[in-house]
Amino acid sequence: MRPGQACGSEAGFAGYVKSEIGAELEFAVDAVLNDTFAAEQVRFGIASATGATDFVLCDAAPETAATMDKVKADLASGVIVIQ
Repeated sequence: MRPGQACGSEAGFAGYVKSEIGAELEFAVDAVLNDTFAAEQVRFGIASATGATDFVLCDAAPETAATMDKVKADLASGVIVIQ
């Protein structure tokens, strides 16, 4: 998935959020085909292991990238909870 605008093409934007709706559809189709489908809520957000959502930085400084990696890890582990 690529952003609507190229990274760095707009002043003030350091990156973008990747949201891949196709991953959700693929997950559902695979579950039906594998006979593992269940009527339940499946998380696809940044804290999930699906890889369908991500924060993508454009040419970030190493310390910025490290901080973003920590935030994503903290979201995935439950240290940071979004309600």
